[in-house]
Amino acid sequence: MDIEQQLIAELQNKDWRLVGPNQDPLAWRSFVQAVADCIARSGNTDRLRYCVTVAYSPVLFEAAYDKSNYRRRERAFTELFEWIHVRLISHYRVPANSAREWANEILIVINNQLERVDRPQGFLPYVIRIVQNKVYEYRRQQRQLQREGLLPGGEVSVEEGEKSIESFPDETNIFKRVEWEEDEAELLRNICECMPKRAVRQIAIICALVCKGMTYHEIAQEWETTEGALYTLWHRAKHNLLTHCRGLIKEILERHRRSTLLEDGG
Repeated sequence: MDIEQQLIAELQNKDWRLVGPNQDPLAWRSFVQAVADCIARSGNTDRLRYCVTVAYSPVLFEAAYDKSNYRRRERAFTELFEWIHVRLISHYRVPANSAREWANEILIVINNQLERVDRPQGFLPYVIRIVQNKVYEYRRQQRQLQREGLLPGGEVSVEEGEKSIESFPDETNIFKRVEWEEDEAELLRNICECMPKRAVRQIAIICALVCKGMTYHEIAQEWETTEGALYTLWHRAKHNLLTHCRGLIKEILERHRRSTLLEDGG
């Protein structure tokens, strides 16, 4: 199966219809080239699924932003809703009934903030940050209610009865503890291979800052620790990265730079 047939199959699997071989031929050639460039940069032909998402991000943004084409804009928001809804359920364990409500609320935020996105290729990462902020803010509010005695103690969850992800990893196998995007999981595996086996918390802080794009404040809230402790942990993690993982440093720094740009508005 050639690359274009694989792309068609992947788009059909995701039910993404804003670009295709039977639509604008120039847009289709540009999309195919963007996927090919992404695969070439990664040096891994197995990353087709990830690269389709990367290349589709500006397509989705431009359709959502185009107020002159109502049907195409409506389709863009329909696809965004489904993409967000699935991630709320599978990545953050939000119950289906709550996930639909949250997805609609997030779409409103996205619609109001489209003007802030100046990098179309970073649109979906920007959406992910909005989703994460929604989840983190809810959990922060739940913890506050617990401290005030307005909610029973125990683990904070997105809905009563739903067990949340344990926050501060203390086991070597953290793949089972956190839901990762495909590209995040690959980076996590590479870090685990080169870092010392006992440096699980250092691996966790790298992935929280770099893969998830969290701030120190968000991590402190999530792990129920102080920002000062996180600064110390990050300093030790950087030292081990320099010692054991020189080949990964460039990629990690670039990801950290992109997440910082997203915090500034996309």
